[in-house]
Amino acid sequence: MTEAKSAETLRRFSHSLIDTYLGCPRKAGYRYVDELPSPTGVALIKGTAMDMAANHDLKSYIETGKHAKPSEVLDAAEDGFAEAVDRAGGTEEVDWGDDPEDDAFDSTIRLTRTWRRELAPDIEPTAVQVELHHELPSGRDFIGFLDWEGSVDGREPVIGDNKTGKRKMNRDQPSKALQPYAYAWLKNEPIEFVFARSIDTGKGTNSEFCWTKRSSDDVAWYGELVTDVERAFETGIFPPNPTSFLCSERWCPYFATCQPHRSTHAGVETR
Repeated sequence: MTEAKSAETLRRFSHSLIDTYLGCPRKAGYRYVDELPSPTGVALIKGTAMDMAANHDLKSYIETGKHAKPSEVLDAAEDGFAEAVDRAGGTEEVDWGDDPEDDAFDSTIRLTRTWRRELAPDIEPTAVQVELHHELPSGRDFIGFLDWEGSVDGREPVIGDNKTGKRKMNRDQPSKALQPYAYAWLKNEPIEFVFARSIDTGKGTNSEFCWTKRSSDDVAWYGELVTDVERAFETGIFPPNPTSFLCSERWCPYFATCQPHRSTHAGVETR
């Protein structure tokens, strides 16, 4: 790691940075300080495409009072998929994992169709892609983007975040999720928050609204967390977290850099 770079030139913070650091400090150092390249994952490609489709639909509602036609939303998802792949550097630069590109595209269309059919009709947005900033005491800029603000089934005001997944959230996940903390802190007020989730299990699709709240105490707590992570960055010390289930060649793009002593064929032998 480059100590001077972390302390002097890393001028922008985000919730993604905080979340990455908490998962593995060394991964955060590689990504945000050393800026080592990593392949774009298939989940990001699909999520980005569906976000673009959702943005198209919600902006249409704000402008016209009506949601966009399903065909228009699907066209936006198709364009978004192609744009996300191009932005990643092309098909060969995407980590498709177990999903070939064609399967990933088909899943994107299914996720978008489900979002438009089952979730969008209940959403009445007042703003889309809201950019928020918070200047840290160090002068760094903490930036965040809200997917949308508005109401769901008349519950307002609410901050909404569109998500894709392969399974439903566990019961305690919304209350533990850090993202709502970040948005409440950026707005500096208690919030009601909802995850609008479109789900493709591979065998079928479904959807869910997952609600949670953040209080004034939560705002203060997250602010303390940001301060702690910023101080850690300024030390230039980024220890690995080998206890994380994500610490593996499959899940971490920096695994070979972090643990070059472990060969690709090393494994666990059981008898």
